[in-house]
Amino acid sequence: MTRFIVLTFGFLGWGYYELSGGADFVPEVATVEITEPAEAVVAQVVAPAVEPEVAQDIVARAETETLMTLAAAYEPQPAEETQPDIVDVVPEVAVQDMRSVAAERVNMRSGPGTGYRVLDTLPRGTEAEVLEVNADGWARVLIFQTGQEGWMAERLLGDS
Repeated sequence: MTRFIVLTFGFLGWGYYELSGGADFVPEVATVEITEPAEAVVAQVVAPAVEPEVAQDIVARAETETLMTLAAAYEPQPAEETQPDIVDVVPEVAVQDMRSVAAERVNMRSGPGTGYRVLDTLPRGTEAEVLEVNADGWARVLIFQTGQEGWMAERLLGDS
């Protein structure tokens, strides 16, 4: 199998080399010819009806205003002082369905069924939070010790 993969990549590389021109390949380089100084071009674009000195002043003023606007946008704004409502102070408590593995060694899988690959084998007593249970009796669980999430048969989980 390894030889097949190596030969395939070799063939694809050779094909790309040949299709791109092989040894005769010459990259195209774009060239731009500048005929006027940049200040003159800016003056023509910004203010074609004014003299170059005035146009340069306009451009300089616009650049300064733009920089000041950008600086103001990134300045931290003071937070508004408001009195918190009592409702905001009370934290929401999520009800967790905590259970433990009830069998000796239980496979935690990547999906709800025995056709999915095994992510880990959990010993008896491993604590898990049940996130959901589907109609087929498979529970999606979160293992706190490892942070892994996977599926196992709900009948193999006991009370914590």
